[in-house]
Amino acid sequence: HEQAIDLGMIPSIEFLRGHEPYRIVPDLGIISDGPVASVALFCRTPLSAVRTIAADISSRTSNALLRILCVERFGLDPEFVPMAPDATAMLARCDAALIIGDPALDVEQRFPHRLDLAQDWLDWTDLPFVFAAWFARPGTVNADDEDIFRVAKQKGLARSDAIAAEHAARSGLDVTSLR
Repeated sequence: HEQAIDLGMIPSIEFLRGHEPYRIVPDLGIISDGPVASVALFCRTPLSAVRTIAADISSRTSNALLRILCVERFGLDPEFVPMAPDATAMLARCDAALIIGDPALDVEQRFPHRLDLAQDWLDWTDLPFVFAAWFARPGTVNADDEDIFRVAKQKGLARSDAIAAEHAARSGLDVTSLR
């Protein structure tokens, strides 16, 4: 149903592909100004020798970012093979694998060559990378609504270590190795 959604967090690449006149809600999103550890390219070979990349189907934005980096920054034109996020299967089939989220944290030390996409974007452009952001149809979110989001953001940031520790305990991740 057209115009059924007034507000939502969407991948930044989808905003660029969209035809609706959505506007960004300022200062709110999944934004990196440095390494993230959870969005990475893992390679069996040095990057310059990569000819095939298994592309994690979990993220359209990360795939678009990697394609831009390959072509524009590294002068590579590898074949991208969409695959589920299973590092072992991905790297059995391809030279490299784009893996995001917890699966990337699980394999961080297992492969000889690793590229943190957010850090590489920052190194190349000197700009943070926006993976996703809150977008709204014009006229649906006012300044008071935006303030509610900003307060929620600050409360979440104030508890980020506790939130990460709780998630790590539930999933068996060792977050101490990521610092």
